Amino acid sequence: MNGEEKVRMTVDIYGTQYKLVSRSSPSYIKRVVAVVNDQMHRIANGSPRLDLPKIAVLAAVNMADEWTRMQEQIDHSQEQKRQLDKALADMSAAGELLEQLQQELTEERERLSEVAAERDDLQARKEALEAREAELAKELEALTEHKQAIESEFSQTAERLDRQLALQAELESKLAAELERAREFEGRNAEQAREAERMTLLLLEGEQQREELEARLAEQRAEQERQRAELESRLAAELAAQERQRAEFEGKLSAEKDERERQRAELEELLTAELEAQERQRAEFESKLAAEQAEQERQRAELESRLAAKLEEHERERAEFESKLS
Repeated sequence: MNGEEKVRMTVDIYGTQYKLVSRSSPSYIKRVVAVVNDQMHRIANGSPRLDLPKIAVLAAVNMADEWTRMQEQIDHSQEQKRQLDKALADMSAAGELLEQLQQELTEERERLSEVAAERDDLQARKEALEAREAELAKELEALTEHKQAIESEFSQTAERLDRQLALQAELESKLAAELERAREFEGRNAEQAREAERMTLLLLEGEQQREELEARLAEQRAEQERQRAELESRLAAELAAQERQRAEFEGKLSAEKDERERQRAELEELLTAELEAQERQRAEFESKLAAEQAEQERQRAELESRLAAKLEEHERERAEFESKLS
């Protein structure tokens, strides 16, 4: 109903008609009247000798007592509600902190996953370097075999040259013998002179062939030396590059391992500190909650004791009052 509208109604309270004016609804007025009637009838049934004013006073006292107790219970309930709201707020803050810690833990796990992926990548690179090293070893073996083949060919060429030189020496010896014979028979036969000239040409041709063969042999030796030097230089460069890459890889792997260990130690330290803080907060919260519950129990016991004392005092006063009225 509108707060400005007044309700006028006649009610019956303990057999007497009363006209009431109120801004409350008729149903509410009827409930209030029913409570008053109930209180007065209960007092009258308990003390039949009391007259109407005394019954009304005692009913008012009882209703005031009930209202006071209800108000105290309401205040106590509101205080409990405030404490419960505070406890819920503390639990909510603890939950937010736990959620934050879980998020940080998830981030750290993701970082560890990334580190593990990098470690796998480095392991793959290491395996690739080892495979490359094996390939270079095979190439080195092939180059060594090629070098041995060249040396064998060089040895065979040297043997052929030695045989040719021996043959040339034999030819020179024969030529010298023929020249000697030609000088002996120089005046004897022109044909022998021509033969001697032919032998001289053969000797000159053999000398020229020997020089060409020696030049070719020198060129082959120089080429073999150049190839061997180039091969050794290439092998040395490859080995140096492999050593440098392996050293860099081992250094990086060691640094990343140290970094992972440091991050893991920091994470464990952080988690330990957070868990200890959570345990400490939980213990403080439980201790505080237990203290609040104990305080509530103490207040409730004190309130019950006070209510019991008040009720006892009220009963005693009512008994005295009824005794006086009697």
